[in-house]
Amino acid sequence: MKRMKNWLSNRQKDPLLQVSTPYNQMLKRQHEALLISLIIALAVAGFYTYFYTKDQIAAQQQVSVVVAKQDLSAPHQLTADNLQTVMIAQKLLPDGTFLEKDKDQLIGKSLTQPLKAKQIILAHQIQSDLDPDSISAQFDEWFALSMDEDWFVAKFPDFKANDRVDLLVTNPRNGLDATTVLARDLKVISIGQAKNKRQIVVNSTEEEAKAILFARGLKLPMQILVHSAITPEPTPEEIIPSTEEAPTLEF
Repeated sequence: MKRMKNWLSNRQKDPLLQVSTPYNQMLKRQHEALLISLIIALAVAGFYTYFYTKDQIAAQQQVSVVVAKQDLSAPHQLTADNLQTVMIAQKLLPDGTFLEKDKDQLIGKSLTQPLKAKQIILAHQIQSDLDPDSISAQFDEWFALSMDEDWFVAKFPDFKANDRVDLLVTNPRNGLDATTVLARDLKVISIGQAKNKRQIVVNSTEEEAKAILFARGLKLPMQILVHSAITPEPTPEEIIPSTEEAPTLEF
């Protein structure tokens, strides 16, 4: 009897055998794969979170940038008195911004676009080799076309820069219907004098310049029409709506 008890106690100490089925093996592999995927996902998330936070901190940082100290017209050669620096968040800065360390590089450069006070100066708004007094610095699109006073049937009126004019041309052989506006709303850039002849320089497109020179080559009569720059006073009908148009209020 004692021997039987010893044998049972020894049997209880022996570990039980475990049978691993294919399903258990597959389940174990899935758990291991999920654990590895979770570790990788946490590592990637931590990596991107670190750099995103770093970029956000950098974007919120204030940097010193160069701005216009007062309203500036164009063309204009920049001086130290035209410039100042202000602190602006880095994320708000457009491309081409000049930082405080670049301030000296702007002095002597020509401004090609007008600026308001406190407006950021950008790279595309300045030009290093531009003479502010040149004709090409007086306009920012199309071309400059020069015309002598003797091209026209009458002498020039007292033009001023920035006046707007139309150019009228006619062909006397074809009657009144052949009279037409050759070019519309040309901007006067400058007025000059050469050998007792007045010259006008206007801002025109390439097609307008070709048409004007073609008419000049045919010796067709041309004349300039000057636009009015005065804004007419509004009529009472424009200020006060009529009774028929007045809205009806309901209470």
